[in-house]
Amino acid sequence: MTIKIGILGTSWIATQAVYALKQIKAYEIKAVLGTSLESANEFIAENVIDAKGYDNYNQFLADDINCVYIALPNSLHFQFAVQALENGKNAIVEKPIFSTVKEYDEAKQLADDKGLYLLEAMRSVYTKNHNIVRQLIKNSDHITGGTIIWKNYSSKYNNYKKGEQVRVFSKNYSGGALADLGVYALSAAVDWFGMPDAYEYISRKVQRFASGKIESDAADSGGVIILKYKSFDISILLSKTQESFQNSEIYTDDSTFELDNIAAITTIKKYFTAADKSMGFHDDKAGRPYEELAQAENADGMLLQEFEAFASIIENGSTENNNEKLYTRSSKLSKNVLTLLNQLNN
Repeated sequence: MTIKIGILGTSWIATQAVYALKQIKAYEIKAVLGTSLESANEFIAENVIDAKGYDNYNQFLADDINCVYIALPNSLHFQFAVQALENGKNAIVEKPIFSTVKEYDEAKQLADDKGLYLLEAMRSVYTKNHNIVRQLIKNSDHITGGTIIWKNYSSKYNNYKKGEQVRVFSKNYSGGALADLGVYALSAAVDWFGMPDAYEYISRKVQRFASGKIESDAADSGGVIILKYKSFDISILLSKTQESFQNSEIYTDDSTFELDNIAAITTIKKYFTAADKSMGFHDDKAGRPYEELAQAENADGMLLQEFEAFASIIENGSTENNNEKLYTRSSKLSKNVLTLLNQLNN
């Protein structure tokens, strides 16, 4: 079965998606929808060549496609996904998949009723190294805590500081650090540790830097999430207005696992911490030996592995992953993370 896919949006992430899709034989890129026909055709000329451009969604859906990839602002995901499903198209939706659990339940039920697939493009959970960490945690008897750090200074923040309207910082467009970055950290935490028993988000709203003004539609600029489990806590530090150079860590009773980038892990260092330390408090950690557990990821595109997984699901119905059907795991994770996002944003 050839997955004839249409691309909604002409943003940077859509460009990355096309780069990955062109390397996978299962896909054929047939159509691109832009905000204008000119933008769609320009995107095609630069990235696809043989697809057809559209500026009308109904006409786009009438093309010879059986799958739609939605790379639009968060607040638009639901309406475009539902319309695609109603027209018999599988839907791959950029993260976070929707704005509310209610939207997810409605769209997922529609997909199930029509025998279609609704997939969230959460690229990190399909990587080899994310799943190496997942297995390490599964095999660790005594998790004692963890800190996930995902602070990434937004390229749009300078414009926002100058007074421009920026969707990613607007609640009206389901923006904010929690929705944009927190979804990576929460997806990792929930996939690795399960749903927490309790949770809290201490956040601040984004402000115009010079005046300190906080707009009525201002979303969160960042904050700290605490996920409480039975015997440990996970702290998540987020920001779209700060840049961190620290790594994330997971702690057990005798080791520390250090991860370089929660969204695209390339190194997993295991430090054994239970050894006798004669230097005590002043023990110099520099040069401490560690075991590298990460594997080399495919360097041909950061979205390649997720689209390979989606192809397997759409073509074969599901695929086995650690004795659990991947589509079931993916769907459960999307809903659980969206549940947390909704609760934490209140």
